[in-house]
Amino acid sequence: MNTDTAAWVVEGLNACGINPQGGEFTTSRGKTPIDFLISQQLPEGGFQYEAEEGEPNLYSSQDAVRALAGAGFTAAPSKAKGQKLWLYEKKFTASDTTELGLIINTGSSPLQVCSVNITPTSAKVTLASVLEAAETAATPAGCVSGFTPASGKGAITSIDGSPNPPQASWQVSIDGGPEKQATRKTPIGIGDTIYLKEA
Repeated sequence: MNTDTAAWVVEGLNACGINPQGGEFTTSRGKTPIDFLISQQLPEGGFQYEAEEGEPNLYSSQDAVRALAGAGFTAAPSKAKGQKLWLYEKKFTASDTTELGLIINTGSSPLQVCSVNITPTSAKVTLASVLEAAETAATPAGCVSGFTPASGKGAITSIDGSPNPPQASWQVSIDGGPEKQATRKTPIGIGDTIYLKEA
C-alpha cells in the first residue's frame, strides 16, 4: 500500500459518509487507514509515498492532508455543454496500433495470456486478424504460433496445433460475455479482452 492509494480510499469513504476508522477497516492490531497515513508523515512535515522512502512527495502530501482533514473529493467533474460527460472510442482507427488482451485455454495446459498489438487497416477488426497479429506482435512472444483455417470465413478449428485433428470446437467470449463458436469473422471491438476456449 502507498500513501496516495490509502488517502484516496479514505477520501472515498469520507465522501460516502463512512467512518474510515470503523471496525470493518481496523486490523487485528487495531490499526486503521488513518494510522497508516499518519505513519507516512516525515519529521519535517511532508508525507512519503511508500514506507521507508524517507523523502517527502508532493502528491502524497496533498492527498494525505486532504484525507486526514476529513475531506472527500474536492472537485466535481466538469460537464461540457451539449456533450456527454463520458466519451469513448467505439471503432478502431486505421493505422493506429492498439493493444488487446488475449487469453487462450486449451484445457490441458496453463492459460496462455498475452497482450496483442494490432494495427488495423480499417475501423473493423476480426478474430482472424487478432490471431494473425498475435503470431508476430504479442507479449509475451509466441502467444500464437498458428491457427486454422488460414483463410475464409469458417470456424476456428485449431490454435497452436490443438485440437489434433482439427475440429470446430473453439468457443470465444468477449469481455466476459457469453461463449459462442469462434470464427475467423468474429467481430472484435477496440479494448476488448478475448477469451478463447477449446470446448
